[in-house]
Amino acid sequence: MAYAQNPLATTTLVLTHNDAKKIKTDKALADACGEAGRVVNFDELKNDDLSAWVRTQMSAKGLKPTFEAVDLLCEGVGSDLAALENEIEKLFLFTAQREDKTLSKEDVLTCIGFSKEENPFELSNALTACNKKNALAQIDKLVDSGEDPVAILSKMTYPILKMARIKRLSEAGLSNSEILRAAGLFPWESRLISSARNFPSQKTFLAVLNRLIDLDSGFKSGANLDPKTTLKGIVLTLLR
Repeated sequence: MAYAQNPLATTTLVLTHNDAKKIKTDKALADACGEAGRVVNFDELKNDDLSAWVRTQMSAKGLKPTFEAVDLLCEGVGSDLAALENEIEKLFLFTAQREDKTLSKEDVLTCIGFSKEENPFELSNALTACNKKNALAQIDKLVDSGEDPVAILSKMTYPILKMARIKRLSEAGLSNSEILRAAGLFPWESRLISSARNFPSQKTFLAVLNRLIDLDSGFKSGANLDPKTTLKGIVLTLLR
């Protein structure tokens, strides 16, 4: 801060800061930098903005992704732009010998390390579709393959939170477009909004979410829990 009051004229000093919350609550350094130069925010890209960025990067390489391919890549990789760039480069090389540069959902699944039969979102899809039989089968498959119970629990928690959020917003009377934005959904997930009437009650969601917290603590503390029994219990409570 003292340097910012009397900076060296022949030097350009760049400071980077990756804690958005702290820079808002502890503004002294930001204010000092703003007086001496400029403060620029590069907010994390999310939802439509992230999808648009990915589509632009793909188009620059001559790729023609479907909406599902873009959304699947964003959901699978997250908002780390460097990681997304790597995956887009892999997709570019994957299609190098193809005349048709259209990218499908299956292309993305293959390139990020999963076959169509091992779709990492299969459990999530089964839960949001309220397909109890498939969800139970997916838990069997994941446990039998040696998947860490905490990782399986994580795969269950995200879609359940999403469903609870959609249910609450739907019962509050919001329009579909408002729910899409407020729930942080991808455009192709709008189908979930029309399914909200089939989702469990808020009371059931609350019971399940509390159970998820207990199981997370239990698995991480090394408690003697049977993964299949406990994880299937979540599904049976949710979709009873």
